[in-house]
Amino acid sequence: MLCGYLRLPYDPDSGANHLSEFVSTNNVVGDPTGRHIEETRRQAVRQNDREVRDTIVRVLVQRLARTADASRSGNDFDLTGVLFEDASFAGARFSGRHVWF
Repeated sequence: MLCGYLRLPYDPDSGANHLSEFVSTNNVVGDPTGRHIEETRRQAVRQNDREVRDTIVRVLVQRLARTADASRSGNDFDLTGVLFEDASFAGARFSGRHVWF
């Protein structure tokens, strides 16, 4: 589940925002008569996504450490396409069958 969250689309430029929604309005010419149409688009935004993602990476690294009480190093991990920002897997041990980056 944590890896699945990290695979969700992520925009680093808005990763630390406090918004829950992004709204944009455009005026476009809608048909050959030259009539103007106002188009409003709403897009849900995950608030403080960077903080959530950083926490997930920190938890993964803790669970992958050789000294972890509840090690998850024997699991498979699918981190395909994940955009990591300042992530460090130093000390992490992957011993499962597959790890995808």
